[in-house]
Formats: sequence, C-alpha cells, structure tokens
Amino acid sequence: MRLGKLGEQFVLKSPVAFEKIQFVSYEVADNTEYYAKRKVNNAEMYLIYYDIKQNDEFIRQNYYWGVNVQTGATYKVTEENGVFTPEEYK
Repeated sequence: MRLGKLGEQFVLKSPVAFEKIQFVSYEVADNTEYYAKRKVNNAEMYLIYYDIKQNDEFIRQNYYWGVNVQTGATYKVTEENGVFTPEEYK
C-alpha cells in the first residue's frame, strides 16, 4: 500500500487479500501536504481551520479557510455532510 494522489484511495476488499499483505517499509508523509489538501469544486486547496479558547475549552469553528494551490486565491469554505463549499474571500 502507498499514499495515493489527492482523492485516490486503496482498499483491500477480500479476507484472502488482507491475509497476504506484509509490512515492507514506510514513508513519512508531510501532513501539510497530505492532510490539509482537499479537492473543493475541482480545485486543489489547502484547508486551514482554527480553534478558539473560551472558558478553558477549545471550540472548533464551523468553517475553514481555503487557499487554491494553483492560483493562491483565498476562500471561506464550509462543510455540510462531507461536501465542501467555497466562497471567495476578498
């Protein structure tokens, strides 16, 4: 198994296939490259979120800031049921 491209996943579907896998090696994946990059409306974006500390409790905001990888344009990105929706930030 290896780290796939954006939007690409590898799945083992049968017990026989799962029994045949073996550990060979590993690579460290940079989380700024592979964790935060998402495809939003067919554009690759880095999504950034932040928490606010309030009364000794961290509260996650209900939106992300998105930066288009190709153009550098910035967006306010909301998520509902796994669907990301960008709104250009000016």
